[in-house]
Amino acid sequence: MITVFGSINVDFITNTSRFPESGETVQAKSFSTSPGGKGANQALAARRCGGTVSFVGAIGGDRYAAEATAALDHSGVSLAHLQTVEARTGAAFVTVNQMGENTIVVVPGANALVDPKRLNVQAGDILLMQFEIPLAAVVEAATQAKRAGAMVVLNVAPPLPLPDELLEAVALLIVNEGELAIVAGSSAGSLRDKVAALSAAYDLTIVCTLGAAGALLAHQGTMVSVQAPQIRVVDTIGAGDAAIGAFVAALQAGNSPELCLELAVAYGSAICTVAGPQAAPRSGLVQALRHQTRHTIRREQAV
Repeated sequence: MITVFGSINVDFITNTSRFPESGETVQAKSFSTSPGGKGANQALAARRCGGTVSFVGAIGGDRYAAEATAALDHSGVSLAHLQTVEARTGAAFVTVNQMGENTIVVVPGANALVDPKRLNVQAGDILLMQFEIPLAAVVEAATQAKRAGAMVVLNVAPPLPLPDELLEAVALLIVNEGELAIVAGSSAGSLRDKVAALSAAYDLTIVCTLGAAGALLAHQGTMVSVQAPQIRVVDTIGAGDAAIGAFVAALQAGNSPELCLELAVAYGSAICTVAGPQAAPRSGLVQALRHQTRHTIRREQAV
C-alpha cells in the first residue's frame, strides 16, 4: 500500500498574459477551480499509474470538500482515513501566465489539523509526505512508519530545513532545484555534487526534479539522469506532484530506480499538456513520452 499523508485543497486558477508587478492589476483571461493540494495530486497520480493508494489528510465541512475529494474517490484512492475538521478546506490561489508558468499562494485551512495517529502504515508499505502539513505531524508520521518497517518518502515542498530526526527516518528524498539549495545549505559544488553529497551523508536515495531539463537520481553511489521529452506546455501546475506520484507507483511495482525515474519524467511531462493539476493525460501519451525518455537515461558514478 502507498499511503499519502498530506494536503488536499481546492485550487482557484486564473490565466493571464503575464504575472502582475507589485501593486499592479492585470486582467485575467479566464478563471476556474480544480481539486488540488500536493498530497492529493500525488495520491491521484500514483493511483493512475497503477499504485494501490490510501490518502490520509483533513478537509473542512464546507461546500468545497466534495470538490476537493471527487477525483480521488472516483479514481479508487481509499479515503477511509480522511478526517473532517472544524476549519475551511485548504485552498490554493494560482496564477498561470501565457508560458504555462505559475505562482501559487496556499491557505492551509484544514490541512493544519491533520492527525498522524490516523495512519495505519505497515511493514512493506510506502509512506509519502510533503510539507503542506505541519512539520511536527510529518516527523511523527515518519518516525511511526520507520518503526513499523515502511519506506518513508518525503517531498520537501514547500522547502524547510530538515531536522536530523526526520532525515534519519527518510529513505527517499524528493526535491527540485530550489528545494535542494535550502536542504543542502551552503555546501559548495554543482547541483550534481550537492545531490551526491546529500545522498552519501544520510544514506538516502535522492530525486531532484529539473523541470524542462528532466531529473537526477542519486542511489547507492550511482547518479542517474533523464532528460524531459519535448512537449507543448499548457500549464505546469502539479507537474512535480504528478512525477512524484508516478515514481512511487513504479517503486511499489518493483521497478529499478532508472525505470521509476523514466516513468516519473514522462508522466510529469504529460501533465503539462493538459490544464489543471489533476487532469488526466491523453490516452497513450505517457507511453509515447516514455519511449522518448528511455533513450536519454544516463548512468554514472556519483562523486
